[in-house]
Amino acid sequence: MVHTVYTGDRVNGVDREQSLDAAKRFASLSRRVLDGYSNPVYLTDPKEPLEVDALGVSEAVLALPPGMRDRLLNASTHRGDMISYVAAHLQMHDTNAALQTLDGQEAPQDNVKRIISLGAQSERPFYMVRMACRKLGIDIPGQVEETGQVFTRHVLPPYLRCREGEPDIGGLYLTYPLRHPLEFAADPLYDRDRHPNDSVERDLAFITRFLLGLEDPATRSLDGLLRKLDELRKKQYKEEHPDA
Repeated sequence: MVHTVYTGDRVNGVDREQSLDAAKRFASLSRRVLDGYSNPVYLTDPKEPLEVDALGVSEAVLALPPGMRDRLLNASTHRGDMISYVAAHLQMHDTNAALQTLDGQEAPQDNVKRIISLGAQSERPFYMVRMACRKLGIDIPGQVEETGQVFTRHVLPPYLRCREGEPDIGGLYLTYPLRHPLEFAADPLYDRDRHPNDSVERDLAFITRFLLGLEDPATRSLDGLLRKLDELRKKQYKEEHPDA
């Protein structure tokens, strides 16, 4: 898994240290969850941006269908410079980029000739402009021979902020990977309202039950899970404050 720590900082203004800290914490959690099933590798993007022909990239953007072009221009208006935004996608999806480990060391680099990318529906404009760059023969340093794109059914990838019902792991009511669920439940900002997206609610409930090792069928409903969290929190409080 590659975390775009430096690209996010450079293009979107996302704090680099905050992103790197979140990446390390996510790696720690997922390694525990996947222990015995998989051994994932966690990396970051290159520190330096890809140098591209700005005029050529602009030509590729203008060659897109009007609707696709407008979506791309609108995205770059809100999130950063359009050339830098496209260059970041070219670097990560079309070149054998020199990646780094989460502690800043150079990662082993294979002689990659083909890259297959997975992305949400929001990646379509960037895929189109990447293919336009290839069609127009724009020079992309380190470009691989072949690239492919698989689009998932997700409307948006998992950004740091919740949008249109997409899950925001850091701010929802059930669990948070950086803290124990009971600690999160005891937070003054703990919100008991249901999430508007039913599938997100189910997924978060499952994660919480998994982390707490809950097997009681009653905890499969949100209300039952919240009651169990209350019960466990009170029990934990009594254990920590026997004289209270």
